[in-house]
Amino acid sequence: LALLRIEYREKAEPYLNVLHNVVPSKDQLIDLSKDFQVIASSEKLDYGFTFLGESPPSAESLGSVKFGLNLGGELNALLNFLKNIQNFRYLINLENISLTRETNQSRMDLRGGVFFR
Repeated sequence: LALLRIEYREKAEPYLNVLHNVVPSKDQLIDLSKDFQVIASSEKLDYGFTFLGESPPSAESLGSVKFGLNLGGELNALLNFLKNIQNFRYLINLENISLTRETNQSRMDLRGGVFFR
């Protein structure tokens, strides 16, 4: 048992510290909608955010906040939005991306989740 504790401190604990820094607490997600909006505004996109639910963390998995985003604007701006959220401060899982072209602009609907500990 002592050997197992030593191995944990040497090998696993540093990874848990990294995970702790990368995955926010639930309270740190309070500005999630605003943070998405900042990126959308930088690309001059129409923006809508919908909270779709929450899954609490467990001993086996992280918790997640499900969301929907509705964006409108030029196609290049929508694609830039996708590029920008790749470097987002949150760990995101995009489940669905729908892109449509309308008369004056393109629309993109995203469904996904942000993980928390």
